[in-house]
Amino acid sequence: MSTRRNAVLAGLATGCLVFACLAAATSLPILDSLLLSVVGGGAVLLAVTWWPQAPPRSAEPAPVAVVAPSPPAPALRLL
Repeated sequence: MSTRRNAVLAGLATGCLVFACLAAATSLPILDSLLLSVVGGGAVLLAVTWWPQAPPRSAEPAPVAVVAPSPPAPALRLL
């Protein structure tokens, strides 16, 4: 799914959840609950839409640096 579609779905889901919670748990009139749910869903939609997106991954793999092993140290000679 596209990012825009995900943002719209997140906003709608939040709006529905806020409406259900406000209508069931408070003594607010239905119109006030509906207004608050639209504002809450719109806020989530706006936040998800404007959230910075991760840059797309490149198709080619990252280069790997291969380090050659160092030559062995010379042996110490005791006199």
